Amino acid sequence: MEAGIIAMKPYEVLQDGRKIEILFRDDNENSIVPSQVYQNKNDTFLVQAPADRELADFMGKTLEVWVGCYDAHYTFESPVIGEKTITDVVCWELGKPPALTVSDRRGFFRVKTSMPVKWQKVEPEEVDNWESLRPTSIVKLHDLSGSGLSFIYPAEIPVGSYLVFDIPLETESINISTTVLGVVVRNDVLEKDCWVAVRFESITKLQQHMIMQHLFSPYRRNIKLSSSF
Repeated sequence: MEAGIIAMKPYEVLQDGRKIEILFRDDNENSIVPSQVYQNKNDTFLVQAPADRELADFMGKTLEVWVGCYDAHYTFESPVIGEKTITDVVCWELGKPPALTVSDRRGFFRVKTSMPVKWQKVEPEEVDNWESLRPTSIVKLHDLSGSGLSFIYPAEIPVGSYLVFDIPLETESINISTTVLGVVVRNDVLEKDCWVAVRFESITKLQQHMIMQHLFSPYRRNIKLSSSF
């Protein structure tokens, strides 16, 4: 656990009015739906019922919940217990986990995107000074997360190769580019091209936070997700 981040109990994190995000998974497309804690109870908590979701489809099932609190991220699984209406607000009742631990799991969600980024291969003798490189080639991403990215390329790039990326980020408050170093961890040969997966080797918590702000900003709430690198 990082210095300055204190583990908190569920009743402290899941306070009334706390904004949360619920991950709904299915076979074709996953989506993150914003909600908030409506009432914090002893062993359960109520959230405003997600729009366009029927309780009957999720009753007894487990949802994945993400909540941010005091600069810490918590991800946990929560069973759907029932439905209640309070002052005309329809709520789902979810079970609380026994404990909450700080998690970076949200940073590992890979979000489908065709964002163009600048990139370049890093020669072995350049790795120690990669921050001085200024990539100029352009590639369209296949997906992006706080931990890595992937793209389609007309040739295999050897696993273990270092690449540097200049990623343009747009959030509600700022537009900025951030430069990160990555290493190729996988190549999947397609019919004519190759799917190249990259894990970030040098990225700060601030850079991860900015990437996730970009990907999870309100105008990108309904997004496609897949598992981590």
